[in-house]
Amino acid sequence: GVFRKLPKGFVLVRRKTPYSPVRTGIVLAVDLEEYSYEKQSNASIRATEATILERIPPRLKIRECAELEFPHIMLLYDDPQDLVLGELKGRTDLETLYDFELNMGGGHVCGQFVSEYEEVIRRFESLKKDGLLFMVGDGNHSLASAKALWEKIKANLPASEQESHLARYALCEAVNHQSDKFHKISRNRAARRCRRARGVLYYRTNNRIPTMSSGQGAIPDRRYSPRARERRTWCNSKTDSRVWMKEDVRSGCAL
Repeated sequence: GVFRKLPKGFVLVRRKTPYSPVRTGIVLAVDLEEYSYEKQSNASIRATEATILERIPPRLKIRECAELEFPHIMLLYDDPQDLVLGELKGRTDLETLYDFELNMGGGHVCGQFVSEYEEVIRRFESLKKDGLLFMVGDGNHSLASAKALWEKIKANLPASEQESHLARYALCEAVNHQSDKFHKISRNRAARRCRRARGVLYYRTNNRIPTMSSGQGAIPDRRYSPRARERRTWCNSKTDSRVWMKEDVRSGCAL
């Protein structure tokens, strides 16, 4: 009673967190034959970062044994006029598949079924520019692992079975990067914030957390992320430091 089979379609997803307004995306399955992480690729789905091949084998092992796919891959597309999702956002007749609060302050997520898949595909196709439709905004190595698994399986499949084999497709969430609800994160800035956050953890484990009263063992200002400095946040206990770390992670720093 947990799962049920749906007809062809997409899932319109609305995600809200305590730190951002509602972000709308659409969950879909992409054809891995249309994806490439190679440089100078002409594929319709391309990577936005260099793919480190050494990261693929451990992810491949996990994917080979997985019976279910829970996507975290985010694809970005360029839709200044919001042609794909604009009309869907205002619909009140879409069937709600799930609607609940996420744990640990993760916000709220709602998924609604979109049955008019042919129209959605047509809108996506109209956005293609020089053969490009999607750029991988997050989860590129996961998508590369899905591609590696498909190439491995495809080698032993007859041509008649390759078109419909499930491993040929990967679930992703597509988000319009032109949306004012989508906040882009610089990887360089996020990396610097991670280094600062790790510095705070080092000081915390060595009992050098600063206090407002004494100021002894104070952490240099550069050890704080820009977000923490802006809030004038001081970690004066182990509990406070853990809270601060969670806030920093949710604002885009992947530790």
